Parts: sequence; structure tokens; C-alpha cells
Amino acid sequence: MNRTISEIGSTVVTITVFLFMVCLVADFLFGSYLVCTFLPLGYIMMALSTFRSSGISSLWEVLKSERIDLEKNLYLERKP
Repeated sequence: MNRTISEIGSTVVTITVFLFMVCLVADFLFGSYLVCTFLPLGYIMMALSTFRSSGISSLWEVLKSERIDLEKNLYLERKP
């Protein structure tokens, strides 16, 4: 499932970049702006599926582990 979402996301990115190029060559500025609204959706789909397949179950776990590491470093720096 995650791989399918990632593949769909990369397809969306590829198509939107191609359409953006076509709109710029055709001097159709509104079309290029419209196409750019769909571009982030493809990147979000790729990023979320990559994040889920990395083995981390939630963003909260990542933030919590980063905070613990930061607190350890700050504690070590304050030690005389």
C-alpha cells in the first residue's frame, strides 16, 4: 500500500512538472499557477509513504526522541 501511494505521488509530480513546462512554453500563466497547486500533493504523498515505510510509527515518536536527545545534550553542556 505504501509503495503504491509513493508511486502515485511520483507520477503526480512527474505529470505536474511536465504540464508546468508546457504551460510556461505556451505562455499560459494561469495554467502554470493551477498546475503548481497540485505539485505539493505529489510530494506529500511521496513523503508520507516514505515516512510510514521507514518503520517509525508516528511523528510524535520522532519529535519525542529528538527532544530527549536535545535535553541530554543541554544537560551535558551545563555540567561543570
